[in-house]
Amino acid sequence: MYTTLISVRQLMDLQAAKARVMVFDCSFNLMDPASGEKEYLQAHIPGAVFFDIDAIADHGTTLPHMLPTDAEFAAAVGALGIGSGDRVVVYDVRGVISASASRASGTAPEPGRKSSDTGVTPCMRSHMS
Repeated sequence: MYTTLISVRQLMDLQAAKARVMVFDCSFNLMDPASGEKEYLQAHIPGAVFFDIDAIADHGTTLPHMLPTDAEFAAAVGALGIGSGDRVVVYDVRGVISASASRASGTAPEPGRKSSDTGVTPCMRSHMS
């Protein structure tokens, strides 16, 4: 059982075992918001889906990047394919320089949240794409 950080090997083992794991590429650059999806399209961990911080946000405000309501979050990640029993792994190509993976992890509402594994490092891109 993982509680916070997992290694590249641990993720690969989970995927090989066909474990219920969803991988979100949360790459984001505040100075160039479109760059995250561009980087995702260029290379990402196999099976990962792009978690768009601007799309999965509160659109009822003019402020950028605000947290969505629990219902908005559930609908958005459900559309990405996550189920209530899935383990979630989030990563960002910038690692500790960017907080977008932590932000994506923290976006999930607390009630009913099973777990969230963060900290998959940028080296995964070179090893898995």
